[in-house]
Amino acid sequence: MSASSVRQRVKHFKDGNTNIQDQPRSGRPRTASTEPNKKRFDEIFNEGRRVTLDAIATKLGIGHNALQDMIGSLGYRKICALWVPRLLTEDHKV
Repeated sequence: MSASSVRQRVKHFKDGNTNIQDQPRSGRPRTASTEPNKKRFDEIFNEGRRVTLDAIATKLGIGHNALQDMIGSLGYRKICALWVPRLLTEDHKV
């Protein structure tokens, strides 16, 4: 722990605060993982399983990081949508 962190903690406890939890802060709340967005994600995903993350993020109006968090919380995982043969035959090369 750095010296400045120790000083902040000492000041915090000298002021009479015994709670070590963070106080509520102002700022923008997380709004991406709401129930309507989760339902809309399921609808988009069930329409076509080959939909890209860019398309989903655009339709929902949220960022990629928020979308990744939401996908993880819903229990989905990304699987390759198209398999390519390792050894291409002459038929594959045409």
